[in-house]
Amino acid sequence: MTIFEIVSAALTSLLAAAAWTDYRSRRIPNALTVTGLAVALLLRAVVGPDAILDGLVGALLAFVLTLPLIVLGVMGGGDAKLLIAIGAFMGPRHFLWAAVLIAIIGGMMAVVDAGRRGVLLPVLYNCGQIMKHWAT
Repeated sequence: MTIFEIVSAALTSLLAAAAWTDYRSRRIPNALTVTGLAVALLLRAVVGPDAILDGLVGALLAFVLTLPLIVLGVMGGGDAKLLIAIGAFMGPRHFLWAAVLIAIIGGMMAVVDAGRRGVLLPVLYNCGQIMKHWAT
């Protein structure tokens, strides 16, 4: 088994566990996200110091991108910490692409969920308000 396969299995396990706990309790526990971050950096340590630095930069990029979303109340802390762990696994270049994909898929899932619960119009209105807030 190559290091790439091990990293892929670890990241997939982290995401599956986070999705399951989020689905069941609407929370992503700190133990899960902090462990994910530690595992990402430990696996990068096997490759070398440049890989560790790449993972730290990926985690920092995730932190910088998610901090405004937490402050605005758009994203929860568990989601942000999970993205930081993902950033550590992927590094900055791959994380940017993943973040765009996560945002698109997450947005589509949110629209479907809001429609299913009958609150689509208020959700769309709130999204418009958030966009106005960002623009100003």
